[in-house]
Amino acid sequence: MIADQHLHLERGPYTPENYPDEWLDRYLETAKATGVDRLGVVEHAYRFREAHGLLPNAWADARCLYRLDTYVKFVERQRSRGLPVSFGLEMDYVPESEEGIGRF
Repeated sequence: MIADQHLHLERGPYTPENYPDEWLDRYLETAKATGVDRLGVVEHAYRFREAHGLLPNAWADARCLYRLDTYVKFVERQRSRGLPVSFGLEMDYVPESEEGIGRF
């Protein structure tokens, strides 16, 4: 089995608030054509409002635009389709933010 476990859907015209099923389907088609059996989708946690302030810089704070529940709903919808895809979040570790990261 060949797997790519570090895929970001955020590249392109869509955001966590409006990922259509077809956007993920395009990734799956490309994976299949290149011999990849399983994908792992991870989104950067700093993109979600609930992560505001966890990375101590203005660059990250300016990118906390989406609600985490919109991504969760997308994930739940994809899981119900039975696709060979894992989902997760990519969180940067910042020692002084450890408590907030734990809550996130």
